[in-house]
Amino acid sequence: MTVSALSAEQLSLYNGALDILGEEPLAEDEDRNPRRVLDRVWTRGAVDFCLSSGDWTFATRSLQLEYEPSIDPGLGFRYAFVKPDDCVRVIAVASDGYFVDTLDQGRCVNEKNYFYCDESRIFIRYVSNANDFGNDIGQWPRPFSAWVELYLAYNGCNVITGKEPDEKMERKYQSMLNGAKSKDAFNNGAKPQRMSKWVGARLGRRGHAGNISEITE
Repeated sequence: MTVSALSAEQLSLYNGALDILGEEPLAEDEDRNPRRVLDRVWTRGAVDFCLSSGDWTFATRSLQLEYEPSIDPGLGFRYAFVKPDDCVRVIAVASDGYFVDTLDQGRCVNEKNYFYCDESRIFIRYVSNANDFGNDIGQWPRPFSAWVELYLAYNGCNVITGKEPDEKMERKYQSMLNGAKSKDAFNNGAKPQRMSKWVGARLGRRGHAGNISEITE
């Protein structure tokens, strides 16, 4: 059976996972059981799961959203906003493009595919799985790639090796995730403090028209 060739980046991740499991590496178009197992893990949402596990700076995107007049919030809030299709984890929602006046649960509700609040325009910062953000494997920092390799190994371990992940792999799984998050956090500056309503009124709100606008920082 002929299988499609893997990209160099995906093949590297697969072989990293197989190395963890003590298995032979794959060629890009090789059809062996480890390839089929890792393909299943991959297509069942491996990338989205790993991206949703942290506030990764390399996958972070900021947008301005305008409310959707055709949607009734039905929750006491005045406005509803459609969540972007590429959003896998919300980092912050704010009333301003500087993300100083962040909207907490009492002022904004995040439910499934929508945001609800009393602001007619909001700004969101989130982890994106778009091809030029989180799904750009070639741009992943090494600590994150290493954790994805371990994720693939962990979830393919039983079928590939016939054994359940041991305690050592369990500990390493969480340790590598924490380490990747810690190293990624160095890319973040100090987080702004939420401003008072008085200061917000003094500064005013800044933004651009349109239902969805990219915020360049």
